Amino acid sequence: RIEGIGPTAVDLVTGTPGVEFAAPVEVQPLSLGGESGSIVAASPDAVAAIVTTASGTFDPVAVSEAIRVDVPAPVFPEGTAHVELAVALENFAVPPAIGIWVVDGFGSLRLIPLDLQADPDSAGARYAADIPDDLATAPHPWRVLSMDIRIPDEAVVGHLFGRLTLTALTAITAEVATDVPLDQYWLPDSPELQFSPPSSDGTGHGFLVYSDTVGVRLTPSFDTTFDDRIRPPVIVSQQLAETFDVAVGDQLSFPLQEGFDRLNAVVAGIVPAIPGAPTDTALLMDLAVVQHFQLRIAEEPARPRDVWVATDQPQAVAHEIRELFPANAQIDSARDPAGRQVLGSAAIALWAGAAVCGVLALIGVAAAARAQLRSRRGEVAVLRAIGLGAGDQAGIRARELGIVLGTGLLAGLLAGATVSLLTVPQLARAAIPVPYPAIGTELSVDLAGLGAALLALVVALTIVVAISVAGVAALARRALPAEGVS
Repeated sequence: RIEGIGPTAVDLVTGTPGVEFAAPVEVQPLSLGGESGSIVAASPDAVAAIVTTASGTFDPVAVSEAIRVDVPAPVFPEGTAHVELAVALENFAVPPAIGIWVVDGFGSLRLIPLDLQADPDSAGARYAADIPDDLATAPHPWRVLSMDIRIPDEAVVGHLFGRLTLTALTAITAEVATDVPLDQYWLPDSPELQFSPPSSDGTGHGFLVYSDTVGVRLTPSFDTTFDDRIRPPVIVSQQLAETFDVAVGDQLSFPLQEGFDRLNAVVAGIVPAIPGAPTDTALLMDLAVVQHFQLRIAEEPARPRDVWVATDQPQAVAHEIRELFPANAQIDSARDPAGRQVLGSAAIALWAGAAVCGVLALIGVAAAARAQLRSRRGEVAVLRAIGLGAGDQAGIRARELGIVLGTGLLAGLLAGATVSLLTVPQLARAAIPVPYPAIGTELSVDLAGLGAALLALVVALTIVVAISVAGVAALARRALPAEGVS
């Protein structure tokens, strides 16, 4: 994740060796009931392809489907290499210039200027353009979110209204030309300040302009009416849900940085944390909703200043990207190799400490068994005098040591588990620079390693016990019946 960079960041990152995917992410402040938080807007396809599972606490595929909005926009078929737009013109002395705003599957928005193919006739005018190289390699779908119409001076003369109507959009692949439906309700807006803004022609496919209107932006309505209402689904963090006592299906109302009214959203899910959010109180939504209102309001839509990057070489790519951006650009890695190295060193230290403790325990058991054998020589002779043979005494001593060592091993396991549960998660969390409060740090047990260590300890203890028992048996065989009897 790269934060605080310029509008051309996605193009720069995409061209970096080792980068598989790069997607823009819009991060805005969230204002809810006097509390502040973060809005993270990303393409659902980018969420599914780039976001990690955060050790099983986040399901990118399910979240991507939960926030997906059905965008009412023309979609170019895969393989499109050339596009053509036909419009009907009335009372235009000079044809306007037209460009289309196209967004790819990961949310990168770009303006494609269209070239006028010939002088307008009674049927209207035709415009066309080749698909640019940066879009040709971008993920699908490619959607037309808006159209810019620039009206030259004296294009509309006198008291008459100029009228433009969209009639046909054609996508041409290497094999066939495909008609792209223009059945949306197109809203005429004037993002730039002008005395005579455009007005709708009532059909939803065009507009009327005055002689001093200089520009129009056509954007398809979300609800196929002039109201352009939408209730987008959002995923909220656990912290936000607890702070405002919201559940799945509840409504949240909040403003966007560029929007006509407060946006009424529906909670589609609750997760421990929102990826890429600078605060714990955050929500995730479809980037297409934000871009829709940016296109309706802003003359030049603000490009996202955050980028999500997918790569198998995070350290190498981070080094390469660092050279492209200013020093204040923040680059965060989901894998965090430095943090993993710290935690990995702690794990190695714990294993080394456990091995040393095991060796010390074996030395202690061996020394205790040796001292016991020496101090109980008289007992061996007495038992031998009353008829208890070497094998019987060896069995008794083996059971004694087995009971003591088994009890000690179980007590050690319980004590170790208790200490680990109380201290290891806290120590591990302390090594994380900025942990999410909503995501707990759970103790993970290496069952294979623990099993191997226990097996090695049991085998070593068995060898010590066997040596001690063999010593008891040998002593019993050599002992005289009256030895040790006073």
